[in-house]
Amino acid sequence: MNNLLQGFAITVNKNKTIAAVHDGSVLVALTCEYGIDIAGGDDKLGISLQWDKANLQKGDKVKIVATDINEITTPICVEDKNR
Repeated sequence: MNNLLQGFAITVNKNKTIAAVHDGSVLVALTCEYGIDIAGGDDKLGISLQWDKANLQKGDKVKIVATDINEITTPICVEDKNR
């Protein structure tokens, strides 16, 4: 059985975040006013995850790569979607 997840490697300047879920979605929101927000929801596990939330500055470089992943970056926040 294949244990790889499909997800994203998101790099802001030199800071890399690996985000993926078993069954759900990963959201990467970019705005000039609020910066970058990397979050997701895993329907299989019933959890919401927050990996990163940071301001962006003029000249910051953002790279997003869709990839197979075997280990994610530890989220900064995990919440039970059922509470």
